Amino acid sequence: MPCARAPEGGQISASQAAGLVFAIVLPPAVLYLPSLHAVVVRAGVDGRISMLVGAGTAMLLLLVSWALAFRYPGRTFPEMLVLEWGRLGQVLTGLYVLGLVIHGAFQARAFGQAIGLTLLPRTPVLPIIAFQLVVAVWAARKGIEAIARINVVAAPLMLLGLVTLLILAWRDLQLDRLPPAWSAPLVDILRGAAAPLAWFLEAGLLAHIAFPYVSNLRRVTWPYFLCLGLAGVLLSGTLWISQAVLGVHLARQSIAVVEKVAREVAPVEFFSRVEALYLAVWQPASIVEFAVLIYGAALVTAQLFALREYQSLVLPLGLLMGIGGAFLVPGVADIISFSTQVVPVYAVLFGFGLPLVFLLVSLGRRAGGRAAGGGG
Repeated sequence: MPCARAPEGGQISASQAAGLVFAIVLPPAVLYLPSLHAVVVRAGVDGRISMLVGAGTAMLLLLVSWALAFRYPGRTFPEMLVLEWGRLGQVLTGLYVLGLVIHGAFQARAFGQAIGLTLLPRTPVLPIIAFQLVVAVWAARKGIEAIARINVVAAPLMLLGLVTLLILAWRDLQLDRLPPAWSAPLVDILRGAAAPLAWFLEAGLLAHIAFPYVSNLRRVTWPYFLCLGLAGVLLSGTLWISQAVLGVHLARQSIAVVEKVAREVAPVEFFSRVEALYLAVWQPASIVEFAVLIYGAALVTAQLFALREYQSLVLPLGLLMGIGGAFLVPGVADIISFSTQVVPVYAVLFGFGLPLVFLLVSLGRRAGGRAAGGGG
């Protein structure tokens, strides 16, 4: 069964594509990643270095997906798989869709849980996910162009909230709480980089799904990697400032350490829920991320089964992600375990491993073969 050309007529600019990096990587990561025991327990205060190592490594690994985007212009990565590997490509594409659905369920639950713990402690998490689902499904049905336009507002709003929080925390820093840098063994720093690496590899989704619709792909190279590096710097700075404000021990015991920092640095004394304000400005970016995952799953499924349009699949897949989030990771402890034990497996597999094998095989084909004629 041949893989159909992408049933999507939208087009995004290079800057819009690069800006989507922030929405893909940061929303739940900024809440949970600086709190993960896989980072702060293994690497301690040098967890901030682990963050940078993870971001730098992801930038190198994502060059593989980047090369494929240029080698097969106008085609999504699942299209490439089916085009070149036939039945095997179809099976792998099915697994790719399954990975997107599982990751969408995890991300929806992770951010929904954070909202429930801070803004709406008495509200069940499912209604919170349902709100995300409604908006994300609407955006996903409109296509990648609408998602990118929403992100033009959502990503700067999230970045403004995070940077403002870090600046306000400056007066509460107690650097004497922190041991000297490079106090952890190198092997622990590298082990602590494993979890951040998996989160940063999510940016490969853009190369797989969104880059076929970039109007000028060559102009997005530097902005794309610059935004990915900046996301790494922000997460590293968030961990460092959180440890300096709260202390290394308390930061290790916190689940959403950024939320606790927001409570400590409340700039308005009469407003006792400042952390809720910060999470509120991060909510739109989280919805954009959810929309990208729903859109990607629907688009790839439509391509796999040669459907004329993907919009009819958006709602069922969105519901599957939303409901799945309630059972896949039913609590905070499950979110932490899932992010350290499961996310790295499929993130490395689909973000680097499979694209690398595919690229090596395609490079091994003779010039003028099917790989050379695959672009459209």
